[in-house]
Amino acid sequence: MACMKLISKTRSQELFYHFAIDQDIDIHNFSCSDLINFLLSAHHSGYSLNIIKLYKTATFKFHCSPGQFLKGVDILALLKKFANDAPPIPLGRSAIDLSPTFHHLIAFHPQAAHNLHAVNEVAAFLLVQLSTDTHPAPSVRLLGIDLAIARGITVADVGILGNWSSDAAMDTNY
Repeated sequence: MACMKLISKTRSQELFYHFAIDQDIDIHNFSCSDLINFLLSAHHSGYSLNIIKLYKTATFKFHCSPGQFLKGVDILALLKKFANDAPPIPLGRSAIDLSPTFHHLIAFHPQAAHNLHAVNEVAAFLLVQLSTDTHPAPSVRLLGIDLAIARGITVADVGILGNWSSDAAMDTNY
């Protein structure tokens, strides 16, 4: 396998190239400790674990014999340490307290207090009723009609373009 002669334009390889120049490292024959130092530098700069793994893989393109790193215990241990030290990923939603919902369901159907299956049936029934009776889900077709009319297309043209069977059908559904 020939060594990579030209510097790639990927960001990770560019960073490694500059790291190697600053540390006086031969990019075609760097050691495992050089790679670990580069990965540590990326970690201290705030890069995520996935990006650091990409950096590790990108540096192999430079090395004359990258196979020596594939089962590097030290590198794997470092990546495992980064994974263990990483903060938990936020779910984006705060915790939801379902106890008021369960209290309401049990008040609605007292037998549900001792039967999770009954609670599930009542909850499903109420959700279906709520979604179809009071808040129908908007369809893409109806949203498209709103957008078309807002942009100045006449109702008659919307009926034609929307392939409605008749003006009455459009009036009924829209």
